[in-house]
Amino acid sequence: MIAPYGDDDARLMVRVREGETELFEQLVHRYQSRVAGLIRRMWPASSEVDDLTQRVFMRVFQARESYTPKAKFSTWVLVVTKNLVLNERRRLAHRREIPLGQCDRVCDRRRATGSSIGDP
Repeated sequence: MIAPYGDDDARLMVRVREGETELFEQLVHRYQSRVAGLIRRMWPASSEVDDLTQRVFMRVFQARESYTPKAKFSTWVLVVTKNLVLNERRRLAHRREIPLGQCDRVCDRRRATGSSIGDP
């Protein structure tokens, strides 16, 4: 499939998909600041931006074999970024926080019922 809009980055990702994985570094270099910028706007903890940025590129690399350039590469990588951040926000929203003073009581009750700490 030919990359849309004469998208050089999509062509580059196709080459990565076809086995020239060393070229992925060029895509990371080109998109790292854009990805990090989007994460900064969506994520309140600035200390985690680098970690989330790295996870985006890991996810993009892992998806290389199924990549098909249906849209511009920049659109695709930013959608991956947005989805990762939204999924992480959902994951954190489902975590239960237990006040420190109640930890022993909650843990004892969980042990007695056989449920794990993550169970509701």
